[in-house]
Amino acid sequence: MDRYFPGYLREHAARVWLRAGRVAYLYATTGALIGYLVGYLINPLLTQSLNREETIFLGLVGGVVGGFLGWQLGETRAEALRLQAQLALCQAQIEENTRVAQAAGADSPPRTCLGRRATLRGRP
Repeated sequence: MDRYFPGYLREHAARVWLRAGRVAYLYATTGALIGYLVGYLINPLLTQSLNREETIFLGLVGGVVGGFLGWQLGETRAEALRLQAQLALCQAQIEENTRVAQAAGADSPPRTCLGRRATLRGRP
């Protein structure tokens, strides 16, 4: 069995939070590239003539639409990653509170992950 490292959850949360900041841009870029390719390649399928200006225009429209959809998907994924980071931080706080309570003999109520003192049925 591996050893327990108390700081690992906080490090993991920091890495996930940084990744969440980049994921929307990555999805938007990927969506724009795929949208451009689809828009560029769809013009010869729709018309028999290969007009260069129309092909480039459809590619740009596809890039903008693909970039927007990619950004929306990326923001959704980033929000899920931020939630994962917050859950890891909350678990780290719960673990820290448990260790403090065990060391103190559970005399004082531990802090919640929101920083407030835990209460029992509304009593401080």
